[in-house]
Amino acid sequence: MRVAAYTIIILFSLLAGFTSCEMKKELTGGLKPVNPGEEPVDPAVTGVLDLKLNLNPETDTQETKAKADVAATVDVNDFSIEIIDSTGTVVRSFDSYREYQNADELLLKEGLYTVRATWGKLYEAAFDAPYFVGDTVCRIEPGVVSSIKTDCSLQNAKVNIDYTEDFLKVFKDDYAAIVTNGLGALTLDKKEQRVAYFRSNDNIRLTVNATTVKGLDVISKHKIEKAQPNALYNVVLGIDMSVDSVIDQILKPGITVDITMHDRDTVIDIEAPALPPDPDEGEEEPGGDNAITVTGNGLDSPVEMTEAEASDGSVPVKVVIKAKAGLSKVLVKIIAPELEAILGKENPFDLVTPTEAIKEILDGVGLVRPAAGDTEYALDVTGFMGMMGGPGTYKFEVTITEGEGNSLSKTLTVIIK
Repeated sequence: MRVAAYTIIILFSLLAGFTSCEMKKELTGGLKPVNPGEEPVDPAVTGVLDLKLNLNPETDTQETKAKADVAATVDVNDFSIEIIDSTGTVVRSFDSYREYQNADELLLKEGLYTVRATWGKLYEAAFDAPYFVGDTVCRIEPGVVSSIKTDCSLQNAKVNIDYTEDFLKVFKDDYAAIVTNGLGALTLDKKEQRVAYFRSNDNIRLTVNATTVKGLDVISKHKIEKAQPNALYNVVLGIDMSVDSVIDQILKPGITVDITMHDRDTVIDIEAPALPPDPDEGEEEPGGDNAITVTGNGLDSPVEMTEAEASDGSVPVKVVIKAKAGLSKVLVKIIAPELEAILGKENPFDLVTPTEAIKEILDGVGLVRPAAGDTEYALDVTGFMGMMGGPGTYKFEVTITEGEGNSLSKTLTVIIK
């Protein structure tokens, strides 16, 4: 028994000594240079890099999972590897993590290094083009195996667009959204099933082009501020049927946008900027119980905006009309050359009892008209700003008549610089 035990101890000692010698041999320059022409590695300043790659999953929702997302096929073993020294020089590279794993131990001189792992190519905008990167800084010390873990994450932002049932009822199926970060653009139409990727940290703008079932062309513009990497922006376009937006923008009649940002840890609703509070409720016009009041901006002083603000509808022009005896007529006259040319003899027009021609136009743009007898009505003409034709002074003359025959006229004035 003693002989057998002694023999086992000797065998383990020999095996341990062999392994130790092999490791010592690697770390003391016993291995040949990796590349032909390289000088032998100085064992006094040589260490080993042991690299592990980890792939962080993309952010997805039920909607995007249903699409043919090429990122679902990304394999960490296919990532390219670069080892970069402190001067920015690539000292070693591998076409794939698989190649690195199959190679001999990676010997490096003492110093600081950046390990970079990449998959794909970074485009400004492209379908099915995810771009993953992982960067880790490490120090190599003589005679030490330095183990590091590099996490690889998606560097693009993804945009997905969905439409509500109401939207699909109001518009024909030739709608499309043009999405751009300013340097690249993609068109997402009804048939598009690929995933849209954009360079992150830029503003992403959406322009929705649609045609109502009545044949009216509509343009709606929206913006995503500073799109984040590995974030999914799910955009849902719908129809706003609320009274407060009954004259929503002619360029985007009744279209609402709901943008939700999803990342790996949080879900954030990106809300449209709230309208500023109405100015002081104002004093009632003479008339006692039958008084008519109109409050909002653009009445006492002009609403001023730049041409860019007029185009994107970022400055609201809205008034609230109240008539205690109920509305019987809301007559609107637009003083703007381009709109006057479009409306012709239909300008002014009554929102309560419009002519068939005006009714068809208003219905075509999804504008909800006030009904006779309504005691409150919100008139929002912000959307008309984009149709004014550039810099100038424009007016909306509004005459309100209530059930007892009392009338009140107000003028909204807008200056576009």
